[in-house]
This record gives sequence, structure tokens and C-alpha cells, in this order.
Amino acid sequence: MVFGGLILTSFLSVESVPPPPITISFVAAPPPPPPPPPPPARHKKTTEVKPKEIPKPTEIVQPKVVPEEKPVPITAPEEDSSEDDGVDGGVEGGVEGGVVGGVVGGVVGGVLGGMLGGVDGGMLDQPLYAGIGGVTNPELIPKSKIKPTYPEIARKAKVSGQVILQAVVRKDGTVGDIQVLRSPGSKFGFDEAAIAAVKQWRYKPGLQNGKPVDVYFTIVVDFVLQ
Repeated sequence: MVFGGLILTSFLSVESVPPPPITISFVAAPPPPPPPPPPPARHKKTTEVKPKEIPKPTEIVQPKVVPEEKPVPITAPEEDSSEDDGVDGGVEGGVEGGVVGGVVGGVVGGVLGGMLGGVDGGMLDQPLYAGIGGVTNPELIPKSKIKPTYPEIARKAKVSGQVILQAVVRKDGTVGDIQVLRSPGSKFGFDEAAIAAVKQWRYKPGLQNGKPVDVYFTIVVDFVLQ
């Protein structure tokens, strides 16, 4: 016991024995565990980019050179200096004895305005003008000349006047279409009075080649206030 040892130490000489060496081992603490791994990386969607197509250069074709054709000079035919017996105003295919204004295929002795296939001395459908182409003037039959009635409105206004008409005198001597060429004015009634009177007149018809034809004829009607 410890207390006994102390007593022995006091009375006895005891060889002290050194205590056995104490070996102290220092053991380091284990390191902390490592952190967890990072989260998985975000994968980016990669879009495939197609390379742009480079247009092929247009092949330049050298145009073919067409040889220029030189115009061939046209030589005008030589005119025959010899003149025939035609007349100025004649036409190709005309005949001797023809008239200027006639038609190819007409006959000698025909009239201007006649119809192909007509007969010599035939009459035209349209009226002719007196004094042209041998057409004679119609002659008024005196006893048929009825005096026009003087318009009452013109009488009251004390107006006189003259009416000029163009009438068609038919081949039977009667008067056809009438046109007023000049008058003092229709408001006085002269036109109607003149036409009404002339419609009753009778004529010896105009003649062409001795045969009666319809003729345009100018008629003057005077209105004189008495």
C-alpha cells in the first residue's frame, strides 16, 4: 500500500526503480468527410447549323455572233417612157370614151351614179340635180299653182317674208320631199304655209336623155302683205 511504502521509505533504504517509460501516442482525428458531388451539368440542346449553300456562279455563255446580213439593194424597174393614150384622172382598166368619175365595168353612155348592169337610158333610184349631167329643169304647170295662205299671226304682226325650199319633183310631176333652206322664221307660220301650197303644185318632170327622172328643184315662195 502507499502508506506502507512511505513508511518503508523512511526506515529502509530501498533502491528506487525508475518507472517504465510511458509512451504517449497522439492520434490525429480523422478528417471530415468530403462534400457531396456537384449537381449534374445542364446539357444545352445543340442545333445543327447547316452550312449556307453558296450559289454556283452563273456560267456566262458568250453570245453567238450572227453575221449581219447586208441588205440587198432593190433596183426599181425602169419605167416605160412611152405614154399611152390615157387621160389625167383615168384609171387602170378604163376604156376610150369613158368619163372621169366613172367605174370600171360601166358602159359608154352611162351616167354618173348609175348602177352596174343597168341599161342605157335607165333611171337612177336617187333624185338627180337639175342642170347636171344633161338633166333638165322641171316646169311648173301654171294652173296648178295654188297661192299659199298668208299666216294670220304674220298678218297681225304685219310681217312679210320669203321661203326658199328644196323639193323633189318626181318623174310623174308631183312634189315629193320638201326641205326648208331659208325662211323668216317658223314662228310666223311661213314654212308650213309654203309647204302646204307647193305640195299641191304640178310640174312637167325633168328629163334626162329624153326620159323623165326625179329631180331636186329649188322653189321660192314669197309672202307679201297687201
